[in-house]
Amino acid sequence: MPDPFRLVLDTNTLLSGLANRNSASGRVLDHCENRRVVLLLSRPVQAEYRRALGSPEIRRRNPEITQEAIELAAAGMVRPGEYPLVAYSFA
Repeated sequence: MPDPFRLVLDTNTLLSGLANRNSASGRVLDHCENRRVVLLLSRPVQAEYRRALGSPEIRRRNPEITQEAIELAAAGMVRPGEYPLVAYSFA
């Protein structure tokens, strides 16, 4: 079996996928959640996800994006107690 793809989600792709799970971006998130790809994260990327997705304007325009969804994205699509398939960079 080939190694899974590794990727960094652009914040706009994450936003689009969370807002519409049936979109192409939503399918990318599905691959992340089902561990078909390795999501690459760094602390700056996690901070950007939280800042951008948690902004009042984004939350107002996209009420389907919950705080839980933001935190799951920032944690690499891993729920508590699950083993992450995420590569972290501590740069």
